[in-house]
Amino acid sequence: MKQGERCARDAAKAEEILKRYASAGKMMIGGWDNPWHSYDAYKTAKDMGLTHMFMWGDRGTFLPGKRAGEGSQNMEELQAWFDELGLKAVWQTGSDMNSAQAGAFNEDLRNYPCVEGIDLFDEPRYPALEMLKGVVKNFDDKFGDSLLCYFNLLPSSTPDEELHSTYAQYIDKFKEIFEVIRKGRRMVSTDVYPLLKEGDVLSLNDTWLTNMYQLRRLADETGAEFTMFIQSVGFNGHRRPKSEEEIRFQVWTDLCFGITGYIYFTYANDPNTTGDFTYTETVCNKKGEPTDKKYFEGCKRVNEEVHKFAPVYRSFVWKGVLVSYGDEGSTDAGLAALGKYALPTADFLKFYQSSSDAVYGVYRAADGSDALAVVNYTDPCLGLENTVRLIFDGADSVLMFRKGAWEYCRAAEGMFEVTLGCGEGVFLIPYRS
Repeated sequence: MKQGERCARDAAKAEEILKRYASAGKMMIGGWDNPWHSYDAYKTAKDMGLTHMFMWGDRGTFLPGKRAGEGSQNMEELQAWFDELGLKAVWQTGSDMNSAQAGAFNEDLRNYPCVEGIDLFDEPRYPALEMLKGVVKNFDDKFGDSLLCYFNLLPSSTPDEELHSTYAQYIDKFKEIFEVIRKGRRMVSTDVYPLLKEGDVLSLNDTWLTNMYQLRRLADETGAEFTMFIQSVGFNGHRRPKSEEEIRFQVWTDLCFGITGYIYFTYANDPNTTGDFTYTETVCNKKGEPTDKKYFEGCKRVNEEVHKFAPVYRSFVWKGVLVSYGDEGSTDAGLAALGKYALPTADFLKFYQSSSDAVYGVYRAADGSDALAVVNYTDPCLGLENTVRLIFDGADSVLMFRKGAWEYCRAAEGMFEVTLGCGEGVFLIPYRS
């Protein structure tokens, strides 16, 4: 067979395989902190690839009516503009209003198709959780058929004295809360941020991976959708991301844990240099204008890549993680901590190794086929490449999604090798041709 004929056959085979996984699944990509209300600001968010905006009511006069069309001008504009742009809103009412106010507001909000869900409470402490169980049941009874119930948990690094419990007790109480939801969707996240800076020392947060694993398990056990925050701002002890690689690194690490969405924290804000928490510039200012065009375009490219392969990715179910520590051994405490939760191997893998630290997400589709998400788990500030070597059991070919495109790759006797760039991740589907 001639080379051209072989390439055509391989491309046809790859296309045939991908059609098996052409689900209707999508990826939620959100922006925490909406810009000041304007069409141009929302269009910029859509252009960057956002699908959802986490809304605070103080950046416009948003008063929903008893019916769509009867609210304030800003509210009616929001509905019209979001409908045109294909955006959805998740409204912050739980920790922003008392329960009576929130209930009445939610009653009107659900009349607006652009509002998909409610953030019932951001970072509750343990003593509030018993009360919230009743709030959640009441919310589900009234609004579960129309509004998503969203909770953002405190991270595992929160001291027990501040949490008023251990983190294990905190997670167990959230299981009780989600068990009272009978009708509606539920979504969970935690805001642990990985890119640290202490003086001139840059490092990765050593609780990030294990905290993500804990939340992934919570989502699995409660039927919740699982989202993570993407650090897009610098603040106390955390460096400001400035590159596409730093964003891609976070997204692909999250993809190794089966996320169904991710949220930029924060999306539209101005720098704040006073108070207990100080923040740098982020993706956009409060007007919704990009603060750094190159950085904005980098975020946009990463989002576009994720949207392209989301239907295939969402056809697979997350089964766990693997880790490899690099040829010289690992110096990353977070990866070492994840090791105790990692699978020893996957049944479709005979061998896996990396020249530097790597995380692997193990996936399986309904038809029994397997997939692997792999990320170069080295701090993007180091600019390191990472060669990953795999031997798949029973496969001689691999479909690889890499930076927005599918590639067909030979894997003679199951052997496959890929060199990942700084911050890079790939999604691999092994098969026998």
